[in-house]
Amino acid sequence: MGSISQDLAAFATETKLEDLPERVVQEAKRMLMDSIGCALAAHTTDKGKMCTALARRFGGPPESSIIGAGDKVSCCNAAFANGELIMAMDYDALLEPVGHVAPHVIPPVLAMAEIARASGKDLILATALAFEIAARVMRSMKAIGTDVVVLEGADRQSIKWPKVFGHSGCNFGATAGTGRILKLGKDNIAHALGIAGHLCQLPVEMKFLFSTPAAMTKYASAGWQSTGAVIATLLADMGYVG
Repeated sequence: MGSISQDLAAFATETKLEDLPERVVQEAKRMLMDSIGCALAAHTTDKGKMCTALARRFGGPPESSIIGAGDKVSCCNAAFANGELIMAMDYDALLEPVGHVAPHVIPPVLAMAEIARASGKDLILATALAFEIAARVMRSMKAIGTDVVVLEGADRQSIKWPKVFGHSGCNFGATAGTGRILKLGKDNIAHALGIAGHLCQLPVEMKFLFSTPAAMTKYASAGWQSTGAVIATLLADMGYVG
């Protein structure tokens, strides 16, 4: 395993809640509350209804809750539904300068926290770790970009736009957070990060942004990526080498 995976795994296992600045703790709480609110509102949308219905259809052991539905399904299916619900209305908070992170990292952490009966403090710490690692990986990916013209004529401007799909970086943050919830050791979290990288989505963001009408997939399937983080963590916990 490479040093980057080991460094991230060490950060995920060794950081304590007391190490976090108070502002980070408050932001983690706010992001959790904001995301739950977004998920509740999304039950009125077609996308939200479809994904909730699909999670119920897949079912599984009643491990984790679908936000606002009153149902418990398997942890993977709950993460899928909640990821799609949080992203559905596009009201989730942006983490500048990397964009949408919450729909990709909060659902896996919530699902695993419910299974593990984690404390509120453990949930806050795992959420903060998930955001931190996701944002750092995404920022490194967005550095590989191309100039895209956004305005023509006298107001002509160009921005640096990623050639690769930065939201795939969320898989690493989500997996680190879920690994911390399950109290995995450093080596197992490093394996989980390797598995998560293997399960990342393809670079399709540019296709979405410049296609009309927009598809429901929107940037990335937050639900599908959320299931990837759950699967990566559970596999690593069983000894799967990533």
